Amino acid sequence: YIPYEGGIGHFKSVPYVSVLRGEVPDEFFTDKYVLVGATALGMADSYPTPVSGNAGAMPGIEINAHVLASLLDGEEIRIAAPWQTAFFNAIPVFMALLGYLLLSPRFSLFATGIWILVTLVASYIGLRMGIWIAPAAAVITLIISYPLWSWRRLEAAITYLGQEFTRLDQEPHLLPEEKTAAPQNEMADVLEQRITAMKNAA
Repeated sequence: YIPYEGGIGHFKSVPYVSVLRGEVPDEFFTDKYVLVGATALGMADSYPTPVSGNAGAMPGIEINAHVLASLLDGEEIRIAAPWQTAFFNAIPVFMALLGYLLLSPRFSLFATGIWILVTLVASYIGLRMGIWIAPAAAVITLIISYPLWSWRRLEAAITYLGQEFTRLDQEPHLLPEEKTAAPQNEMADVLEQRITAMKNAA
């Protein structure tokens, strides 16, 4: 949890051999902290960082420079307490579930996408303010909640239609009905069967 100030090459550096040769003026080091280490590609202990970008990996000595700079500036990244993380992840999930009850399926899907975006933006803002709140729990839950909710609503609708058509078929038929022969060699899922039954009832 290092508050990086920039990418690779953010801090000024000079070749060690140039210092030994006296090619670097003394004023360059005046009132400065000097870290000595290898930065050449293939010679240094390099590690991937969040700010490495396309450069690949950052030399270990430069990572130490970022750590030193954060200590001198009094900046740090704190991990949120468990209750803060739980509360942060519960709010968007609760709001999304509330939207499933009150909104149409189309607006519910739109609201779910908005809450995912809001969660990620809020987590990024918290990181910039020095506190890290992991948003993964809320984002994963929001991604899988809408398909599960839609499946349950569809299943409930099919079950309800099936029960109602069963009751309707058990009622005495007062009007003459036209029997429709079921098409042969044709497979239909449960939803299509309910739709066909609805047409016959109409």
